[in-house]
Amino acid sequence: MQTPDGGRVRRVRVDAWAGAGGFDVLGPRFKGRRVVLGALLGVLVLWGALALAFRGWKARQLDRASYGARRVEAAIGPWERVEPPGIGPAAWREAVGASRALLVAVVGSGAMEKGGMDALADDVAGRVSASRPETAPTDLLRLWADLGRRAGPIVARSRPGGPLVLASAVAPLAAAAPEGVDRAEWLDAVVATEALLVEVSSSGRLSPDRIATLRETLSARVYAASPRTSRSVLSGLWDDLPREAGITPRAPRPSLLDGSKAR
Repeated sequence: MQTPDGGRVRRVRVDAWAGAGGFDVLGPRFKGRRVVLGALLGVLVLWGALALAFRGWKARQLDRASYGARRVEAAIGPWERVEPPGIGPAAWREAVGASRALLVAVVGSGAMEKGGMDALADDVAGRVSASRPETAPTDLLRLWADLGRRAGPIVARSRPGGPLVLASAVAPLAAAAPEGVDRAEWLDAVVATEALLVEVSSSGRLSPDRIATLRETLSARVYAASPRTSRSVLSGLWDDLPREAGITPRAPRPSLLDGSKAR
């Protein structure tokens, strides 16, 4: 083939560029799209598998939490029928109800297996069975104190009810044992002081406004307390509150909190 001026035109064969596999009309972009689509498909499959696994795990968690709730509710339920002296039935049921809610929160936290839930329910049932009307408030406070050591953050977020509201203000002092004092003895002193506060708030001698003010004052003192000052905080409550409420505490003052030791 010649050009108008007599020159020759070079012929180019398209199939010479195609190679043995033929000419790739769509080019490398099409191959890249296939790679991207394959990756997206893999991600979708993985996401679906994870979603199914999560649903299964969530279902097992809910089943376990429901099991634990049934066990602890049955264990603490009989406490509602107890009638502690000096505490009205409605106030006591409110306190037990708050304790039930705390137990349900503990077993529903996801941190306990069924064996641990059974052990907790059996422990609560044993406490309720051994409790007497005159010791029930202290026994209930002891339950809160023991749960505080095992599930502190959950207990800290819980809302005590009824006569436990004022007593809960000094609960954090359980972690502020003075140097050289046995921790078990210190916990007994804190629980005894909480029981005193239950008596004070249930006596009917203090107005709701005074109880609210007293709780704010106690919370501020407890917040500022340290192991060096915690004993004097509790001792001061035994010095002042029975006189203000005009009551004689049913339980004796812990020897750890008598005036000479607390200074």
